[in-house]
Amino acid sequence: MDAHALAGLLHIHWGLGEVTVSPLDGGMNSETWLVRAGNSSYVAKRVAPSDVGQLDAGCAVAEQLASSGLATCRPVRTMDGTFVAPGESLALLEYVPGRELAGRTSEEQRWIGHTLARVHSAGGPVSGSPDSTGFFERLAPSASGTGAHSWLPPAIEAARVAAGRLTVTWSVLHADPAPEAFRYEDATGTTGLIDWTGHVAGPCSTTSRPR
Repeated sequence: MDAHALAGLLHIHWGLGEVTVSPLDGGMNSETWLVRAGNSSYVAKRVAPSDVGQLDAGCAVAEQLASSGLATCRPVRTMDGTFVAPGESLALLEYVPGRELAGRTSEEQRWIGHTLARVHSAGGPVSGSPDSTGFFERLAPSASGTGAHSWLPPAIEAARVAAGRLTVTWSVLHADPAPEAFRYEDATGTTGLIDWTGHVAGPCSTTSRPR
């Protein structure tokens, strides 16, 4: 999509007037642009039509977490109140300022761990067994490819039986928390976490011990 077409969609669905649009690199399975409108900055994200459901769900999680004070690329709802522009596979997100982390220093690793713990705490943690959450639905002894290795189906079944006896804490998981998904703003000491399209519910820790 070119900048002129995107600007038109931003006007139709979000009511934005004059905007400056610049392509962004690094989007996985999506197209992203930096959008500047007056003194405000946004990220426009477009996915394949088959991924609209994941984009919509990711926006819902980002909005929930942002309401708890986390910097998450909070979605900007369309004038119709939706997260994704109808028929366009396009969402508009608040820009999270800061620099990408590399995760190589102990300081950055503490920022990352503290942010993930805050996410888990804000994501509505509940207690339950893996069977009660459906966490292992995709990991089954009969899953595609497991039959090629005779030891694998019984190993999967044994792991599921053992895990089924546990009661653990479940909450929102980012599912792809690579260091570059974290953005640290030096001026405020805030660590943001972006791109919630692939989030899942899974086991987590809600304990954070930053140093």
